[in-house]
Amino acid sequence: MKLSLRAAIAAVSIAYVAPLAANAEERVSIPSVVVTVENSAPERGALLTPVWIGTHDGTFDIYDRNVPLGSGALVSRESVERLAEDGNTGPISAEFSSTAVGTAQATLVGNAGPLPPQSTVSTTLNLDPTVDRYFSYSSMVIPSNDAFIANGNPLAHKVFDESGNFVAENFVVAGSEVLDAGTEANDEIAANTAFLNQGGPNIGVEEFEPVILHPGFLTEGVSFPDGVLSHPVFGNAQFTGPTYRAASFKFRFVDLGRAQRYSGALSPDQEVIGAAVQSDASGDVFAVSRRGEVVAVRFVTRDLSGPAVMVHLHNAAAGANGPVVVNLTNDLTASSRRGRSVITAADVVGPLAESADPLLSLLNEMAAGRIYMNVHTAANPAGEVRGQLSLND
Repeated sequence: MKLSLRAAIAAVSIAYVAPLAANAEERVSIPSVVVTVENSAPERGALLTPVWIGTHDGTFDIYDRNVPLGSGALVSRESVERLAEDGNTGPISAEFSSTAVGTAQATLVGNAGPLPPQSTVSTTLNLDPTVDRYFSYSSMVIPSNDAFIANGNPLAHKVFDESGNFVAENFVVAGSEVLDAGTEANDEIAANTAFLNQGGPNIGVEEFEPVILHPGFLTEGVSFPDGVLSHPVFGNAQFTGPTYRAASFKFRFVDLGRAQRYSGALSPDQEVIGAAVQSDASGDVFAVSRRGEVVAVRFVTRDLSGPAVMVHLHNAAAGANGPVVVNLTNDLTASSRRGRSVITAADVVGPLAESADPLLSLLNEMAAGRIYMNVHTAANPAGEVRGQLSLND
């Protein structure tokens, strides 16, 4: 683990400093929270653009109801407008960084970019409980002109209390809480409406109105290709209904500096390679992280079509393919059907190796359920069995 990370963690609340180990070596604490966002809309409901999230000291105020964006001490109009009209999280992310009100933020992206109904995405935030005490979020609802979700009260969602105790509670954003940014007319003309047929960012009839609860999609005066509800894909997107849920947020605390256990089942049906893999193979993978410095991995396969020729850990959520981040091929046993490995920072490759702390980046992705094992054989060179690693309860 890099010295800079150890120095940063030394400032973390005493509530999260682990006791001395048996060998009198103090273990490092890495307080972290796994955040999971679900688009809770029904099938054929509205999508969510990539979701911006951040933890802060309680002063990052995105909007206030019944006043225009950017008023007073609020986050700038430009930052929220670009998110609410185009799903662009870049400006709000840059503003969060420049204000130095917290240490962690992320943009959560679905497998295809936007988050479709009934799908989830997760990430892990490494936090300082003395600073990162509150949680904020924002995302555009699409298709729309400028519909979005966000918390107007920066103190609404507490992550840690004054003593550094984890107190975050799961919550749901009802469809009735979807907001109108007041920056663009809700004409739902396809050429003006994001995700219908808008030709580029910031296209539409500009307005300078206060933020209000969104009145809902148009039900009269529009017909396909204009109008959200007239589109065959979005017939259930009217979020003003009493049972509509726009999003759900879940939180799980994990100290990545302490031993954490992971496991996963390997199977052919988890492969994402086009045609289904014809195999009766199966397997299991187990992992234990220690002190945030090493990860011990053990895996076994059964009934492979032939010996494994390559074994990798990849970085992606279930249902998507991602790059190799650890090569375990050299740790196969003589039978080439099982193996044991001890992973250190030097073993991490690909995009995670480019981060300031490669092993911590790997642990973050493992905790978020975004690391999978893929076992390759001669008969199935793209992969015969695959399985996501999940953080054990």
